Amino acid sequence: LLLLGWAVKELIAKAARRTAALAAQRKEDALKAMAVRKDPRAKDPLMQRLFNKPGDLKVINGYMDLLYPLGVTREELFVTAMGYLPQVNAIKVLGILKDPRAIEPLLPLLGDYFWDVRHAAAVALTALGATREQLINGYINAALHLDREVLEETAEVLGKFGVRKDLFLYKTT
Repeated sequence: LLLLGWAVKELIAKAARRTAALAAQRKEDALKAMAVRKDPRAKDPLMQRLFNKPGDLKVINGYMDLLYPLGVTREELFVTAMGYLPQVNAIKVLGILKDPRAIEPLLPLLGDYFWDVRHAAAVALTALGATREQLINGYINAALHLDREVLEETAEVLGKFGVRKDLFLYKTT
């Protein structure tokens, strides 16, 4: 009898999750339909999703493609993304835009505490065409970080650039 009660509760919870997921998908589909019709009310929710909803480059590009017909310019996206730094989606947007003005603000993120921020910054900087010297300087500044994981990752990357790893003094934490 206890097993039956647990199974019923599990089925109800599963149905509730499925219903919530379907409702979210319907909401997303309605928003995309509004954007396709160039309804200006879609702009703000799309901007919120662009910068706040976790997504890969395909998802982010999709939101950007929906925003352009609504009158959002590359400059507006650039300025908005700069305001959202160090969020991962903002970093990805800057990499997609390929505006070299983003290089300097992204370099310090190579030493961010969070791996996903460091990784997104490295990918974006590569897409932006950051020079070898800019990347080396960015990673050297990241080496000043107190976190051992960041120090080890920085030493490894700098080793790939030909900078001797043994020049780093590893701090113990």
